[in-house]
Amino acid sequence: MKWSDISFLIVLAVVTGCGKPNPADRYVRPDQISNFETLFGQNCAGCHGASGQFGPAPPLNDPLFQAIISDEQLTHLAVAGREGTMMPAFDKAQGGTLTDKQIEILVQGIRARWAGPPPRLAEKLPAYQVDVDDPAGIRQGSVATGADLFATVCARCHGDEGHGGDAGSISGRVFGQLISDQLLRRIIITGRADLEMPNFIDSGMESELGRPLTAPEIIDIATYLRAIQQENDENE
Repeated sequence: MKWSDISFLIVLAVVTGCGKPNPADRYVRPDQISNFETLFGQNCAGCHGASGQFGPAPPLNDPLFQAIISDEQLTHLAVAGREGTMMPAFDKAQGGTLTDKQIEILVQGIRARWAGPPPRLAEKLPAYQVDVDDPAGIRQGSVATGADLFATVCARCHGDEGHGGDAGSISGRVFGQLISDQLLRRIIITGRADLEMPNFIDSGMESELGRPLTAPEIIDIATYLRAIQQENDENE
């Protein structure tokens, strides 16, 4: 083969192999990512699940949760994280990796995909937060009333005094340290539908109460749980 032929083949290969680069292959700076699926997959799915549920953290894909939390509260949760839990702050100003715009994209995407009609068996849904300084209302709750309610509504799954049943123990020191007051309240309200834990409506309806838990009763149960967790912490 002549050198001219070889040169021609090389040129042909180069020419036919060239073209415009695929935009999808271009490098995108982390702070320039604006796709919800990418942002959620990189920052949220590891704890909340790829579909917003079935993760170690409570589901975001829950219409009841979406109904009780406001846009401002959901945004603040993403910005500042949740003290007393594994939920980190994502805002760059607080040591995270996301811009304000990216957090806005996440909040809007979560709302668009997973907000839906909440259960209708309760006259009024309880608030996501009782007070900023006392999210679960523990300062105003009754341990004694909470103990009675827990025995009636919760013990069938979590055992007497929360020491463990089909759903496991929730009275120990370690569990108490892993869950914040706000998260404790949220779980009593929403349950975990992805793990078949009933919400405040179903747990009350399926118990001897025969009705949804009221807002004060939710506070009392949270107050009781905190009391026995602290007691067990001191005894360990």
